[in-house]
Amino acid sequence: MIEEGIRKTIPLRRFATLEEVANAASYLLSDYASYVTGEALVIDGGQWLSGADYWDACCSKWRRNEDA
Repeated sequence: MIEEGIRKTIPLRRFATLEEVANAASYLLSDYASYVTGEALVIDGGQWLSGADYWDACCSKWRRNEDA
């Protein structure tokens, strides 16, 4: 249930594969990234850009239930 809720907030509607995360790490370690410094690479299928925040929504719902 939690996994499906999180997946719905990701524009690509899936979690990254291990290979996709490894490819991003490989890029940062490669000569292609030789001029990249201090980078935080977001690998989230577009979730950050969409403004989706599943955990905040869950916590808000939980807090409302506590107040009731």
